Amino acid sequence: SRSSAQRVVDAVHTSVPLRRCSGRIGKRALRDAPCTAAQLGVSMCPCAGGVDPDEYQLVVERAVRGLTIEPDLLLQPLTEKITSLATEERFEEAADVRDRASALAGAINRQRRFDQLRRAGRIHIDLGPLGGVALDHGRLQSAWGEGELPSLGLPATTTEQNVDNSGPIAPLHRELADELGCIASWLDKNAPDLTLDHCDGVLASTLPALRSFRPRKGLAVDDSDFVTSSRRSRR
Repeated sequence: SRSSAQRVVDAVHTSVPLRRCSGRIGKRALRDAPCTAAQLGVSMCPCAGGVDPDEYQLVVERAVRGLTIEPDLLLQPLTEKITSLATEERFEEAADVRDRASALAGAINRQRRFDQLRRAGRIHIDLGPLGGVALDHGRLQSAWGEGELPSLGLPATTTEQNVDNSGPIAPLHRELADELGCIASWLDKNAPDLTLDHCDGVLASTLPALRSFRPRKGLAVDDSDFVTSSRRSRR
């Protein structure tokens, strides 16, 4: 959703001082003075000049690494901010940052699942008494029932025959995101009952696990009781 996407953007901006304006940067400055966010010290503003290109490149590279192979570069600052706000008893603000962090972690996790399927290439999965399915870079190519021979299905229509397994993959086409999302969720849900018969690549990930920002049941009540008792003790 648009609101979830905005929370992801806000989370990234909270963790790294990327510029927040959208104008195309050229040799000449786009504005006479830094933008409001830059004046507040929460972002850089190369659009106004005065920002060293090499310094800003490091910020961009940090954001890219955080979104791909090193998520703690983005998630750790958010965790620290949540802890700081909660310590100051600014719980509503802490919850807002937590929601941003949760949206960002969810987006990174979805992208990982997409990349994993796309790098795996062609996959044949045995469903036991239900038959089997064939996937091609995450897309359903064919399916067959019990007692039927595996179907070759339709010719592969994917444009990802030459996916580079050594680096970031090109962005997924919008119309394919829903399909790969459904396939990935189905695989996760039914993994104990599936048998992988064939995989062109590797259907696994060596990336570090993502931390969870979902509220844990029962803590909200306990925390409120603790805060109430703490306030009473200070009176």
